[in-house]
Amino acid sequence: MLTAKVTLRAGGFHLSGDSLDLEALRRSLHAICDEESDDSDYPENLVYQLAYDVRKAKDGRREKIKVQGFTDKPVTYHAVTLSLVRSVIQFAFVLRLITGKSIPLKHTASLHAFGATIATALEQLGFPSPEEHITSVAVSVASWPDWPPAFLVDSIDMDYLFHNQSKRARISELKHLPEYLRYGGRYAKAALKARDDFAAKQGVDPETLGPAWPEGLPKY
Repeated sequence: MLTAKVTLRAGGFHLSGDSLDLEALRRSLHAICDEESDDSDYPENLVYQLAYDVRKAKDGRREKIKVQGFTDKPVTYHAVTLSLVRSVIQFAFVLRLITGKSIPLKHTASLHAFGATIATALEQLGFPSPEEHITSVAVSVASWPDWPPAFLVDSIDMDYLFHNQSKRARISELKHLPEYLRYGGRYAKAALKARDDFAAKQGVDPETLGPAWPEGLPKY
């Protein structure tokens, strides 16, 4: 069983489960990616990033938390803290990747279990309809004729984690996520134009650029 618990500042959530559930999710994430793709391809690289964190959690190299078991005795689960805004985007890409594919039930079950943890996290933040919000993000992802550049997703994630550190600000940003991701939307156009303008001045390919991430760890 996979569980979710939102962090104090709503920057992320603790994805936790036993080693078997986490390993099943990792395998399912890899199963939906093109066998010829690598970590530099989009959107597969977002899915691989998630799979990497899940594997580290499963191996016990991230966190351990106590959750309520079937009895009064708490159970220790392996866990990893994920950026909430990035996880919603990652799940939207997962939905796009599995559309039209014949995926074994064991994989679709694991992937939807991950989606259920995101819905649980949004519910903890007071979203009246978490599933509707996740669907809106997926619609925005699907609106692009090609996959949104990695720069855009990283930029949104960086703004969410580093530039908005209060819980109220982060919830507000999360509610605007479908608008930010929409093809031709104000945020997407402004972010990509800034990147392209900088690339033109430097004489480099804009696709090679990424946001300048702060050296410190984000405060979830």
